[in-house]
Amino acid sequence: MKKVYVVTEGEYSDYHILAVFSSRKLAQEYIEAVRNCCWDDVRIEEYELDRPPERWLGTVVHMDREGNVVWHVVVVIDDDYLPGFQGYSQEGNLIWLVEGTDLKRATKIVSEKLAAIVQAGAWGDDQKTIKLFEGEASSDE
Repeated sequence: MKKVYVVTEGEYSDYHILAVFSSRKLAQEYIEAVRNCCWDDVRIEEYELDRPPERWLGTVVHMDREGNVVWHVVVVIDDDYLPGFQGYSQEGNLIWLVEGTDLKRATKIVSEKLAAIVQAGAWGDDQKTIKLFEGEASSDE
């Protein structure tokens, strides 16, 4: 996927885009040039260009240790809510976000994650679960 690098500044109603670049290197050069003279709170935000429709939505699955789906919901995927491990609920259920809206597919994927978590002895431990899946592609393919 092609990405764009958006240089932004400000917060809330003062938030605005300063420039958009095709590479992180160019965005960083821009920041270095403007940081001292104009803005000090500039940052780079990375966005996928032309994200395909099948990646716009995802299914959040809450699964208990026995592999039962106790709750699910379809959500919009964005840079703050990416596919993968989301944590454990207060009830102790595994929470996983899978790309797409097919609950059967999402359940199968989360069931496989659950088996790996239980086998590794990571159930209920956020840090162990995160470490178990480090470096794994977020697409869950």
